Amino acid sequence: MAAFRFAIDEPRIRAKLGRISILPFAGYSSGSYLSAFSDLLTKISLSLAMGATAAVVYPRHAASGIVKVACLAAAAVFFAAIEAGQLFLPTRAPDPTDVLVGVAGVHAGMLLGRWARADRETDRHS
Repeated sequence: MAAFRFAIDEPRIRAKLGRISILPFAGYSSGSYLSAFSDLLTKISLSLAMGATAAVVYPRHAASGIVKVACLAAAAVFFAAIEAGQLFLPTRAPDPTDVLVGVAGVHAGMLLGRWARADRETDRHS
């Protein structure tokens, strides 16, 4: 497995920043559809797990709007940091869509975790 070799190469970083599209999913269309679908499923599955974990860690507060917003903001910061880190990797390119997909996946995971927890709690009371 090759190690990540971070490099601060200002011209390369400027070039990467110039190629970033703010149009959602524009970066996914540059490669093959199968590769884009695989990347999308990978990011969704990782972020679903993060959201479900948040719903389990904060079971009583998961329905609270403040906790929901805080978890989604934390997810946005987390995924944005990953994408920002890709600016310093010569073989990777950042894509803002990955942040959007990550935050949406965390939200879906939180909903799924709350649903599973509520279903389990109704089974206990039966």
